[in-house]
Amino acid sequence: MKKIVLILVAIQFLTSCSKDNDPRHDYPKNMNIVFQLDATDVDRNIQIKSSIIGKDIEIINKSNGSTVLPYKKEYIHQKIPF
Repeated sequence: MKKIVLILVAIQFLTSCSKDNDPRHDYPKNMNIVFQLDATDVDRNIQIKSSIIGKDIEIINKSNGSTVLPYKKEYIHQKIPF
């Protein structure tokens, strides 16, 4: 009887393991990415560098000066790998 219970527990354990929980299943994804900066003191010379770096993607944007705030940079429908 103990062997049958052990076998049933082992079968239940093995069948409960699946690849459905793998987060890589949903990738690559198309996503919108937004960088937004606001400030109360905008009369300063500043430099902003926004970067998206990963496998098969590299987007770098640089802005500088005293008129860049408020800052908003949008990357629409970017293909993002896992």
